[in-house]
Amino acid sequence: MPRQLAGKRLTVYFLAAITLVVAAVYALVRSVDTVADDRQPAHSDKPDWLKDWPKPDPEKMDAAIAILQEIDMLSLRGGALDDTVALWKEIDALRARLPTNPGQDAVWLRENPDPAFLPVLIRLLKSRRGTGASDQFTAAQALFTLGLPEGLDAISEAVAETPCGYWVSHALNGTPGFGMDSVQANEMNKRFHLTHASKVFDLSTVASRTPKGDVALDVTVVNRSNQERDIASLIDPNGGRVLVEDMKEGRLLAPMQEEKRDLDLKRVLTLEPEMLPPGASREFRRILTIGDGRLILDTTTMVTPFVELGEGGEVRFWFIWETSALWDDYPEADREGIEPENRQIAAAVLSLWERSVAVSNPVIITRGQ
Repeated sequence: MPRQLAGKRLTVYFLAAITLVVAAVYALVRSVDTVADDRQPAHSDKPDWLKDWPKPDPEKMDAAIAILQEIDMLSLRGGALDDTVALWKEIDALRARLPTNPGQDAVWLRENPDPAFLPVLIRLLKSRRGTGASDQFTAAQALFTLGLPEGLDAISEAVAETPCGYWVSHALNGTPGFGMDSVQANEMNKRFHLTHASKVFDLSTVASRTPKGDVALDVTVVNRSNQERDIASLIDPNGGRVLVEDMKEGRLLAPMQEEKRDLDLKRVLTLEPEMLPPGASREFRRILTIGDGRLILDTTTMVTPFVELGEGGEVRFWFIWETSALWDDYPEADREGIEPENRQIAAAVLSLWERSVAVSNPVIITRGQ
């Protein structure tokens, strides 16, 4: 993405600051109910249009990528509200010129891997940097199923750009979407999204058994940045969120489901800051109850653990913590054009689209031991 586009993107997000409170509340009360309880070990819900989609043309894909970049530039253009109608007319005119839908081409190529399309898939992945557009993720899926080293390296580089470049939190929850085979989606998540290394925090988790037979999850958070950070949303002992996972043999990676909420939103929004100095660490414990064919965890608002329930009673467990990014977390190109007094609110607005995500190491638990 050109530097001009990156800077304008943050400027426009700042102008959209009115959405901050609404979206923040949504982020605090959102659940993970979109994942069905009857997940199967493997499935593939390919879209109906796929069977009639023609084999992609790389030249048409390149032409479409160029037009989409023009649309991105127009979409992020500042200006008076009176310009909005004219702006969208320009965008509609550009969309009418698209020779193909490269995101849908990428889905076709995910199902029909062809090494000849490696360069254009990499261009599609990189060109959609920071947009959150679905074609960024379908391009990554196609590169993953293609399995060539250059394509896999491109996915790794994109994930490493978080925040701003590749939205790990969206990809982690959305990878099984677009009809991707669930076994492949599981492997892609474990290889790229659950190995995401935050530039701000390190999370590590150690599991042990309590005298009652529950699992104690001892989590250590380390501040890797050069400024103090608020970790209240991670260590809050009264998170008021109960997550439950029905244990079915052979089920694939998924977020734990929210069973009930006894959440004092006012308290959550006014949590006393828990500041962690640069280079410092903090430990805390969460109890994972295993019984009656279920996993039960009391957790905080912004923590969504992922679990993989394997055969033979094995459980793999990851902590996923979504945190607010600070101004210095964003690349220099994304910070251009914002006045100093507006920087933190601009970063906060942008972090609603892609929050900084910290992922712990997986802990392996064997049920019944």
